[in-house]
Amino acid sequence: MNKNKEKIQTMFGWLFQPWTDANDDSYASQKTGSGSTGISLIWDWDAGTPSGDLPFKYIPRTIKDIFRVKKNYSLISKLKTVNTMCIKPLLRRQLHWTSNFGSCNGGEFYTFDWLTLKVNYSNSSWAFDTYQQTNFYERYIWDKNFRVVRSEYFYHGIAEKRRREISEDEHDLGVEKLQREYEERMEDYDDE
Repeated sequence: MNKNKEKIQTMFGWLFQPWTDANDDSYASQKTGSGSTGISLIWDWDAGTPSGDLPFKYIPRTIKDIFRVKKNYSLISKLKTVNTMCIKPLLRRQLHWTSNFGSCNGGEFYTFDWLTLKVNYSNSSWAFDTYQQTNFYERYIWDKNFRVVRSEYFYHGIAEKRRREISEDEHDLGVEKLQREYEERMEDYDDE
């Protein structure tokens, strides 16, 4: 069986060679006017979808950007990039994307499950670089609002090497204590 498969690959390998060799990077190297090489990034739908939106309507924007940025590349290279960045992710059971990435709250990480038709996301908020609260939300695609499924609370102490999961009460008391200490220090600072 393997010999037969190898024989077919060597017989028709030339037919698929352009596809195999095509560049499918999410950026394009281009020569600038001064002779140096610059890199143009392709707008990626899975990193630029607004909060709460399903990403399907943003995929055509990525396809358009692939053809704009990779204008000096072959058609096969453009099509392979479209396949890698836009088509393959849609064929998985779960579709993943981010929103508000790089914000002070750490961004939102979304998942759409084709079998359950649910959209899930998680979001972390921090207090004083020590206490972390992570909320997990979900909704069906026909619902407008997300509902909280569960919350997790963590303490990241300076002396501890790992984060420690704590209860909601411990989290709230710890944040309140740090808030009072901060306000007292600020009052002392204002008195000086």
